[in-house]
Amino acid sequence: RQAIPTGVNKLDYYYKYKRIFRYESYLDNIPRHVRMHVSRWRLSSHCLPIEIQRYIKSKKREERKCTICNVDEVGDENHYLLNCTNAEIATVRSRFLDGIKKKIKSIEKFTKKNIIDYCMTMNDQDTHLLTAKFIMNILILYKEETEGESNKDDSPVVTRAGRLVKKPTKLNL
Repeated sequence: RQAIPTGVNKLDYYYKYKRIFRYESYLDNIPRHVRMHVSRWRLSSHCLPIEIQRYIKSKKREERKCTICNVDEVGDENHYLLNCTNAEIATVRSRFLDGIKKKIKSIEKFTKKNIIDYCMTMNDQDTHLLTAKFIMNILILYKEETEGESNKDDSPVVTRAGRLVKKPTKLNL
């Protein structure tokens, strides 16, 4: 069995928490509208900088920084789960961690990283919905925070395919 190199592939995050290819029980335990966000998160099919800036040729992985906080870290999944200092994301994170600690008393003294790792494996039915809603909230908050930035100018946007396109203007009918 070959070791999978980290920090190189698109699906690094996927490999971190899923080593066996099988149907996951959490897919049955969370509502569809929440499950959609979790699936996008786990497959790196989201709007975070690590993914969106992948298609800009000049952007190396270490240059894909978080745009909504001042930590100066790569804007990947782990950054938003653990370190992002954006006020809204930090609030959602602390509520999530408090909820998990209340639900599972045995992990009260775990570090933040250990609790997140435990929940992201999605093996504990008690944490499925809480974890899924946490992920959904991060993606929604990030999108809301960055929509204001992208609406400031009418300059062309780079699509995932690498094309420059101008966003259509909304008609007030």
